[in-house]
Amino acid sequence: MEKAGGHIKRAKDLEVYKRAYVVSLDVHKATLAFPKMEQYALADQLRRSSKGICANLAE
Repeated sequence: MEKAGGHIKRAKDLEVYKRAYVVSLDVHKATLAFPKMEQYALADQLRRSSKGICANLAE
């Protein structure tokens, strides 16, 4: 992990960010197998929320 003066430079260096990113990819892959009826509502919501975790960590 890169640190500058005791601070982390990038969110991507955090272990929790790396794990959240992997989970986000897993969620996306899993939602591709959802029934056609759920592809546009539930699957989309799950994809956006899983990506939101990484975005919130970066903020």
